[in-house]
Amino acid sequence: MKRFLLAIIGLAVAIPLQAQNERPLLRYLMVGKHRIEFDVPGRGVARFASVAQALGGKTESDTAGVVPVRCYMLSGPAPHMILSFYGDPMGTGTLTDFDLAPASRRPQLAGRCSKLDVTPRDVVTDRGVRIGLPREDVEELIGQSRRAIDGQPIYELTQERKTRLPDGTVYAEPISSSITVTYRNQIVVAFSGGISEGN
Repeated sequence: MKRFLLAIIGLAVAIPLQAQNERPLLRYLMVGKHRIEFDVPGRGVARFASVAQALGGKTESDTAGVVPVRCYMLSGPAPHMILSFYGDPMGTGTLTDFDLAPASRRPQLAGRCSKLDVTPRDVVTDRGVRIGLPREDVEELIGQSRRAIDGQPIYELTQERKTRLPDGTVYAEPISSSITVTYRNQIVVAFSGGISEGN
């Protein structure tokens, strides 16, 4: 799974000049009643630690021992699903992406995830992508996919965000966001996403 490397603007007082209707494909993820931010206008990228503050649990590392991972075994009937959040492998402490997939597809995390009393259908992106949604509805929400990896359509959007720094300088950087969806019979059965700032 592709990781998203996030660059930090570094100034919490910067003012975004991006229009309100120009938003990434992923700004936040609702996990039951909890909102997990990925992109916070005016503050930059979200912190990996914010996941634990909202959902609890412990931090694991991926199989290479490099990428911080916080994962949750969701409630509900089989097939059981794991919701994972990934941090920046460069040690910046930022939240890079998430993945909602059947536990059978994440054997390296089996037995290592915290239990969470949230069903997979209660995990929803800010644009409305969720388990059980027909592909037609997904593409009304986030547009058409132009490429795929291993048969999984990837929906991508790159924009330019302008931010006015405290000294009056306008700083422009690309914002790239994506959602990858697994369909079965044209219905969402798994999805993942992330957002990156900078080159």
